[in-house]
Amino acid sequence: MSISTQNQKYESAVFDPRVLPVERASRTLNDFSLDRIMADSAIGIWAFDGDTMRVSLCSTIKSLLRLPDKTGYTFAELFRKITSSSRKEVFNALRDSCGAHGRFTAEFMVQEPAGTEGRWFKLCGKTYDQAGDRRRRYMGTLIDITETKTKETWNHDRLGLLSHELKGPLSVIKLYLQRAYKILADKKIEDVTLFLNKADEQVSMMALLTEDYLSFATIGNAKMKLFYESFNMAALMDDIIAQIRLRHPGYRFNIETSSSINVKADKRKITQVILNYLSNAVKYSAANSLIELKCHQGNGEVTLAVTDNGIGIHPEYHQKVFDRYYRTPGTHADGYGLGLYLVKEIINQHGGKVWVESMINQGASFYFSLPAPAGNP
Repeated sequence: MSISTQNQKYESAVFDPRVLPVERASRTLNDFSLDRIMADSAIGIWAFDGDTMRVSLCSTIKSLLRLPDKTGYTFAELFRKITSSSRKEVFNALRDSCGAHGRFTAEFMVQEPAGTEGRWFKLCGKTYDQAGDRRRRYMGTLIDITETKTKETWNHDRLGLLSHELKGPLSVIKLYLQRAYKILADKKIEDVTLFLNKADEQVSMMALLTEDYLSFATIGNAKMKLFYESFNMAALMDDIIAQIRLRHPGYRFNIETSSSINVKADKRKITQVILNYLSNAVKYSAANSLIELKCHQGNGEVTLAVTDNGIGIHPEYHQKVFDRYYRTPGTHADGYGLGLYLVKEIINQHGGKVWVESMINQGASFYFSLPAPAGNP
């Protein structure tokens, strides 16, 4: 059976006897109209002969998969179009359907040229047997679900980022409360108030983070909202180092900056960026290592750097470390590969830049720059 083009008659494409009587009852929907409906809906029809391992495709599928126009295709050449991570699901679905003589569904991504986004498809089908014919036949549809899968992935990323960013404030809250309980036991009431206020600040940060990322998940792939304010970088760096020292008492931290550097940015998100850089420095450095936090201003920019003496990063991975899900080969630290991706998103939306300078076993310096406020050098 061949359905190599959708312009040919569809009488041979017997899919479901419950649906076909509708077509037989009325021919108002001619072949050309059906072709247009299927093509406009990005739905294609296919048929597979399990004995010859040949597949017939309609013109819509050929277009969706960017295949050369010919009468038939081998199963192998089409299977190679599927990414290696998706092949097992498709193969198992076909195998299970063959054994049970039932319907199957599988989702897969197709191989695309380097530098282009992958596309997702949903394959639906059923085995069909004709009386006296033992040949294994499959027929069904193929649907482009890239948009749906992209939204699913986007929402998953945002929830992953939320989880990632909430860990920091939670750790600090726990430490502040532990300090407060110890001080309370020593009856130093004034100090208890200080640490409880600090814990309350971290709870407020968590609430705002949760609001941010849950709103991202509902509005789709939109830019995050930035709330600009003017603040002093030296004061912010002092506050952040106070937090990080509580969380990582086994490390040494040094600040180098000028008290005159001010920026206009979203203070809470810049805090996230600096904490992310510092947390990574701790993660990939030996205990009692020195970690430096430096900030300077010049050429119309404010530049901040976090430098460690850790394991370092090979130059070939410098650009990739800011990509979503990327994990540098050979590292085994916990995480989703989303922290530096979030850093890049925040700084890019401020109109700044991110980069890293590092060599293997020689530590790393992670940078970001922001536009200096108008009137500053």
